[in-house]
Amino acid sequence: MGQSTAEMTSLPTYSSAGWSISAQKDSDRTWGICPALNNGYPFLTGLTTASC
Repeated sequence: MGQSTAEMTSLPTYSSAGWSISAQKDSDRTWGICPALNNGYPFLTGLTTASC
């Protein structure tokens, strides 16, 4: 079964799976997640200039 939209836009979904992710644009992490960016879905920190 797939994940719900709420799960796919939630930091714990990815951090518990071992992703290098933070709740902001952090250059030490590969991924970021922020409600204001990418419709709340994860984004690659190296490919965005925006910040949360």
